[in-house]
Amino acid sequence: MAEKNDDDFIYGRLQNELKEIEEQKKRAHLRKRESESNWLADLLRQIGKALAYSFELLAKLFEKFF
Repeated sequence: MAEKNDDDFIYGRLQNELKEIEEQKKRAHLRKRESESNWLADLLRQIGKALAYSFELLAKLFEKFF
């Protein structure tokens, strides 16, 4: 009967380790998605700033000529 308890203990530990690995995998996936979305948001912000600056220059140009 001791072997049965040992097997149950080992099985339980392996299940716990598997759950922990799956949770780590989920967290890594979420971090990767957040990183990708942050990268995209930063890119869009930079594009927006570049467009805003070009329109500011265009507005100054119109002010000088008109």
